[in-house]
Amino acid sequence: MARPQQYDRQAVLQAAQQLFWNKGYQATSVADLQQATGLKPGSLYQAFGNKEGLLQEVLDYYGSSSLAFIDQLQADSDNVSAVLRGFLHAQIRRSCGDCPQGCLLVNSLLEFHGCEPELETGVKQQLQRIQQRFETLIEQGRQRGEFPDTINSAQQATALMAAVWGIGVSGRMQPDPVYLQQFADHVLAGISAQPAAA
Repeated sequence: MARPQQYDRQAVLQAAQQLFWNKGYQATSVADLQQATGLKPGSLYQAFGNKEGLLQEVLDYYGSSSLAFIDQLQADSDNVSAVLRGFLHAQIRRSCGDCPQGCLLVNSLLEFHGCEPELETGVKQQLQRIQQRFETLIEQGRQRGEFPDTINSAQQATALMAAVWGIGVSGRMQPDPVYLQQFADHVLAGISAQPAAA
């Protein structure tokens, strides 16, 4: 009879996520993961297959956590603009401070681009999940009259994802929350702006 799992899978994913976030995938060794998660090599490989398998599950966990965060923002406010602003503000907080982290997905895509195609594909899938949620939110705002009826929800969702990228990368160059806040507000104002009169 197989032994039952003797660890908290979510706690393992959280510990591995923090390690990948801080060090990046390539710089994280299996020994680092063992120390961070408390799993022995056999348990680590049995649970996730290998380091890549663990990262894929971490990315899925991170993507699901991001969507759950959006759900919580929606529970706190019916206003779509407030939900989107809250999400971008969270990105700003991660990108500023003594140890700016940015977005794990953005960091990972930059790391994997052109050298780890399978991992790059996995990151893109998670980013697409978030972008699709943005599109759904913006469409809800359009139907409620919060945004102009003429906006293209898919295009605006793409612009929001570009803002997430911009905040993560700009935070490394200029981790100034005031500057990044102005940038985020400008992006959000572009969604809400009424079309110019003919």
